[in-house]
Amino acid sequence: MASDDDYDTHKGATVIKTPVLQYPHDWDDWIFHVKEASIGDRIWKYIDPDIEPQPAEPIEPVRPTLPLRLPTDPPHSAEVLDSYRAEKDLFDSEMKEYRLWERAMNRMRTKITETTNAQYHTFFDEPGTQSLWARLRALRDNIQPSDRGRELQVETAYEKARRPNRRMAVNAWLNEFRKAHNNAQKMKLPIVDKDRPLMHFLQAIRIWDPVWSSMKETLLIDADGVNMPTVPQLIDSFVRRRGVVAGELALAKVVGSHDSTALPSKTTASFATFNKREDSWRRECLCHEMHAWKDCPYINQKVREPEWKPDPSVMAEINEKRKNKKLESILQKVLKRDNEDQARNNNNPDKHARTDRPKASARANHSTTKEVADNLAFAVARAYSATSEEDLKIQ
Repeated sequence: MASDDDYDTHKGATVIKTPVLQYPHDWDDWIFHVKEASIGDRIWKYIDPDIEPQPAEPIEPVRPTLPLRLPTDPPHSAEVLDSYRAEKDLFDSEMKEYRLWERAMNRMRTKITETTNAQYHTFFDEPGTQSLWARLRALRDNIQPSDRGRELQVETAYEKARRPNRRMAVNAWLNEFRKAHNNAQKMKLPIVDKDRPLMHFLQAIRIWDPVWSSMKETLLIDADGVNMPTVPQLIDSFVRRRGVVAGELALAKVVGSHDSTALPSKTTASFATFNKREDSWRRECLCHEMHAWKDCPYINQKVREPEWKPDPSVMAEINEKRKNKKLESILQKVLKRDNEDQARNNNNPDKHARTDRPKASARANHSTTKEVADNLAFAVARAYSATSEEDLKIQ
């Protein structure tokens, strides 16, 4: 599970650290990052463990010298001096290249040592494992999973990715699903054969957008194998959809529009109604999801699931917002009240926990609200159905 510490910043940019080779199932991700860093430093050809025999490493150049001359000997001739200068220039150039290679190898040696489980360092003490090539080869031979083991790991990761929970950050989950799907497709696993991954993706998306998911699923069924999109195209379509919804929410905040497509509470209510849930009492959180602050994994660490991964850009945005003392004070009060409620519920298990859902003031008012929500749900569904078929076509 990734945490806030999995990200480092350099000159204002977010940089993902090299993963740690803690267990055999970490091998693929770890060796990928090692390879990418080595290619950038132009040293991968010297440490690639799949190359056999070990590649020859550069040899430190020897500084040239002038021929020995006794005090009684005449000075060196111009020809000798010119030859020495040429050799010296060549030495300086070769030494510069050698130093660059040496520094890159030292950085990689440090990276490999720092990002491997200390228990694996015993492989580095074996005879003949002083070079980086030998160390990577020892790690590969002892840690890299077998073909069958890798299949099981990839299949497990895919099964986990296609079963998200609502508290996960959407962007982080999308990246996780892309990676799991790509790995499963590379290994040609039956679980991603034909249109199965398309249906898996749409079923997973239901927890965030049931209306869009249902429409796309219907169009896929009716397509009957004709003009079927790929998984990346379907993901891009969903991302564009989220962009449109985010734009409507932003516009509603600015202009205070009462248009049915611009009001976040009513739009959310319509989606909830289609899914037999009335969540119109929820509001947009600091992370741009529709839930209470106490239920946000970015704000409340106690609700973070083991598989939850933060979106670096969202985390940075929330941290910036929390610099506002008034907002931070309110957040702390909300978290304190939630902790007190949980403690009270633990002490009184028969008592229902407090919720943020407002009670209906009157039966007539509840009926009217539901009727409006149903009509709005139909209107939103009808509007998006007009473009859904176009989204499914391969561009």
